[in-house]
Amino acid sequence: MSNWLKHGNNSQNSNFKSYHIDLPSFINIKANLYLFSVNIHAGTDYQATVYDKDQSRISFSVEDQTLFIKEKDENRKQKNIHLSDIPKLIITIPNGTSLDSVKIGNNVSDINLAGFSMRQLDLYLSAGSLQLTEITVKDRAKVILEAGSLSISHCKTNLNATLSAGSVKIEQLRGNNHFELAAGSLKATTDDDQETEYNLTTVVGSINYHGHRKLHHFYREGAGKDYLTVQSAVGSIKII
Repeated sequence: MSNWLKHGNNSQNSNFKSYHIDLPSFINIKANLYLFSVNIHAGTDYQATVYDKDQSRISFSVEDQTLFIKEKDENRKQKNIHLSDIPKLIITIPNGTSLDSVKIGNNVSDINLAGFSMRQLDLYLSAGSLQLTEITVKDRAKVILEAGSLSISHCKTNLNATLSAGSVKIEQLRGNNHFELAAGSLKATTDDDQETEYNLTTVVGSINYHGHRKLHHFYREGAGKDYLTVQSAVGSIKII
């Protein structure tokens, strides 16, 4: 990493500094995080920006076209974490870049992906929020969220998402997508509703399809290639 450009500046948070790191090109991302929130989006270059008290708490390496991101083990020993203490990582890739795979594991913070495409996506989040905006996954996407919220806006994926406790908000989702909720709610909006096939099931809770309350199961065949399957043990499902 010694040959990468680094710049240190004070950020808006008086306790943190911003560190900008120019990265070699890559087509895969593998991140194992604990405290850091991560934001990956399209930009002008391959670059990482770290907002933290000390840049040494996170490391980067690029090997075999894969960007590896790791936090130091000492971060996992911290307790009573406040929002103001959560460091932030921003990764940018050039506009129009299509990655092969993105795999991120995070524990107590947020994941935000926006404005690019990839072949495969794997995300694990123990507690926090996960946001996908204008993301295309060509092959397979998998999300595991233990507790928190999942927000999807203007994406095209073939997603299998599992939530233990939390909420899902969807706006304009294309592809073949499956959601399994142990406890929580799902709300979806779409413009071209006739294209989507719905298969919705809840054990304890309600199903509301465009203002019409349904029983524990609702199915409607679609005219296109988009599918939305939702299985909820406890919670509500709403399509508007």
